[in-house]
Amino acid sequence: MSGQYRDFVMDLLGPLGPVSARGLFGGTGIYYETVMFALIADERLYFKVGPANRADFEDEGMEPFVYVSSNGRRSVMSYMEVPEHLFDDPDDLRLWADKAVVAAVAARKPAKTTRRKKAPKTRSQKPSAGS
Repeated sequence: MSGQYRDFVMDLLGPLGPVSARGLFGGTGIYYETVMFALIADERLYFKVGPANRADFEDEGMEPFVYVSSNGRRSVMSYMEVPEHLFDDPDDLRLWADKAVVAAVAARKPAKTTRRKKAPKTRSQKPSAGS
């Protein structure tokens, strides 16, 4: 992947707010604060999809991000390619990106909470017969 394409995408997504890019298995993960909502692979941009925005991508005929692992297993991820016409319309791109952030936040697994072990119950001591 070229740094030029990544820079182009980051410029387009900059108006969203705190957006950053990090290397990810030969591609780039795009984060809003700490939530990954997009990825770049093979010079293509993909947004996170969920129930609220999946139809937008399907209506455009867009395909999901698919990768083949080293053992030959094909995996389909919940990211779909961004339609090219959005690159020419920053307002629409931002709307789609906002929906992707919402989908990514909704898909986050709740943080595991550690359970505290309850203190063992103490048995009340009965006064001895001699007390």
